[in-house]
Amino acid sequence: MQKLVKLMLWHQNKLLGQVGLITGTDVYKKQLLLETDLSIKHITFDMIRKASLVDADD
Repeated sequence: MQKLVKLMLWHQNKLLGQVGLITGTDVYKKQLLLETDLSIKHITFDMIRKASLVDADD
């Protein structure tokens, strides 16, 4: 079952929020693929500060 997740990311000395579906991971490159409404983003594991499921009511 695919669920939307919200990731809080540390990037360029700022916290950023990204919402999307995790469509894959690459343990060798230490990153995951996050499919958003606009694109597929490559997120490195060390950027992730918090992850949570997006409730359907949000």
